[in-house]
Amino acid sequence: MTNNPIPIAVFGMDRSTRQMLEILFRGPGKGNYVLVEQDQTAAASIFDLDNLQASQLWADYRKNHPNLPIIILSLAPKNIDHVLFVEKPIKVGNLLKTLVKLKELIENKTNVVLPKNEQEKPITYHHVKLQTEINLEEAEEKYHEFCGFIEDITLQDTDKLDRIYYDPNQYLQGYLEKATALAEQTRNGGVFIEGLSEPIILIPEQNLALLGKNLNERTLRTMNSLPLSNSRRLHMHTITDNEIKQHYLEQLEPQPLSNFLWKTSLWTARGRLPKETDLSKDIILLEWPNFTRLVVTPHALEISALWLSQPCSLLDTAQILNIPQRYVFTFFSAARMIKLALVDRQASHQTKIMINGKSLLPHSEKRGLLQRLLSHLRS
Repeated sequence: MTNNPIPIAVFGMDRSTRQMLEILFRGPGKGNYVLVEQDQTAAASIFDLDNLQASQLWADYRKNHPNLPIIILSLAPKNIDHVLFVEKPIKVGNLLKTLVKLKELIENKTNVVLPKNEQEKPITYHHVKLQTEINLEEAEEKYHEFCGFIEDITLQDTDKLDRIYYDPNQYLQGYLEKATALAEQTRNGGVFIEGLSEPIILIPEQNLALLGKNLNERTLRTMNSLPLSNSRRLHMHTITDNEIKQHYLEQLEPQPLSNFLWKTSLWTARGRLPKETDLSKDIILLEWPNFTRLVVTPHALEISALWLSQPCSLLDTAQILNIPQRYVFTFFSAARMIKLALVDRQASHQTKIMINGKSLLPHSEKRGLLQRLLSHLRS
């Protein structure tokens, strides 16, 4: 065993994905891994097979590095022997588990060697671009319930700006936000919500939500996607730990509160933003989201890596990462709901640096996190 970080080279990746891996290695990876520029110094590698030139890149890679342990990233499983595989969209937990396996291979000095016939016969892929497009279409359909299909806008599209906003207070989301705020002030117990088809109890201190057993995913999605009816009378009141244990603990289904609120926002926002969210201000991400439990929306990892390394506005984020704005809006709305992200209302946009041809504020121009939070609270 060794305490030195494992040097890993990457292939077929753009700069934003590399930045995401760097953040992942330093954060959840606990410094056990480090990216290196030259593959000659690498002890292992990570290869993205969804690159349009993947077939030729893979053939060249295997010719030059037949024994190097490798992790393959792809939207769909690839029938390739003797490699470790992680499906995209990448889940942090899956990647970390695979990195542990990679670490074990290296520390046990086990080489990943292709059989002779595989070394002599290069692996070929047919219709790489077509397969990638199909996978992307399937992903779009899969995440439609969370991200919608809202088209990109500019600040000049004044007639389209209303489409990207919604009022959380018109939905169950707004009521849950108020109930959570009340529950956070309750030291003993939580908040009981009645007036829905089933009761809900929120206990922030334990990161716990207790839901009626008939509140399944489909029912919750419908409840959160539709505006609250004027005829519906919801009521909330505090409830003690003893009352919960005596009357409700065995009757209700538990789940992490953060997961419940995260999904609530996704089902409600569907690619939109809470009203009056400033599109031009920087977004502060307070910490790396727990993607092992939360729903991982498209490009959530890249957005997280960018905001942790260089906070920027919602529109700039979409432009820098070259992704649809609805993915950025979706992720921000959910992160805001569980208080992982907030708008920096005091950020300055005067001096900029360039990344991937896009402009960003340098770190030296940004104030410390504590100062930003204080300014946010004062606002």
